[in-house]
Amino acid sequence: LLAHSGILGIAEEMYRDLEPWLRDSGGELVFAGHSLGGALGMLLCFLARSRLGLGPDRLRSLSFGSPPVTTSTTGTSCCQALGLPESAVRSFVLDKDPIPRSFLASGPTYQLAMRQQWLRPLLSARQLLFQDSLLSEDKFLYDFEGQVFMVRWQQEEGYEVELVPKDRILEELALEPEEVAGGAMSLFRAVSDHNHFNYTAELAAAAALLRKKRPSSVNDDLLMGCERLTSRTPPPESAAPRTRPPPLPAAPSQPPAKAKIQPG
Repeated sequence: LLAHSGILGIAEEMYRDLEPWLRDSGGELVFAGHSLGGALGMLLCFLARSRLGLGPDRLRSLSFGSPPVTTSTTGTSCCQALGLPESAVRSFVLDKDPIPRSFLASGPTYQLAMRQQWLRPLLSARQLLFQDSLLSEDKFLYDFEGQVFMVRWQQEEGYEVELVPKDRILEELALEPEEVAGGAMSLFRAVSDHNHFNYTAELAAAAALLRKKRPSSVNDDLLMGCERLTSRTPPPESAAPRTRPPPLPAAPSQPPAKAKIQPG
């Protein structure tokens, strides 16, 4: 399993500080973040699984506007290699946010590069030499893990959160360079769609609309997740400050997964 070397390096440093808490945790662990924070959260989730062997039912990663930073050279996804269900890792993407498309072949960066005629012969030669899927016409660098949800505004329906089928991720997330840098309005829309306040507001609106449409689905996983993540309830003032627990020598509940995450 390969991960963006710079982001994996940061995740490794964070993991060393977090490991005592992760070892001592008894319930569900949710790693969530926006943009780079979401990518770090996903890698921390993977590290907790591979090094501590925490049960797959206890781990979840939720990212918002985050670029994909992992790929696999074995033909299986990182989730499959680590024994995690697809639903354990979820990515939410706004309609015109360019950051989640940064390392995709259908993103504006790679599409702009592929318009250079001299680049295609170089990619073909690279394919012959290395026989891998990276830097090809169909793949730039990394892949989305788990489930990908598009957050869109529909004129008749309002905000909707739609699960993107695995085989349609590149097509559904396609974004032309002109949609990002085609003028002041397109640039404003791209910057606006990456703003974390917009993710909060649009997911909250989608959750409210979903509850209105499906009032009986109070236990719906996605609905409850949207509402929990967009809640602004502050912690009680009386809450005791947390202190760092000492490292525990106890063995994890399950043998660690054999998959290894390496910089790439």
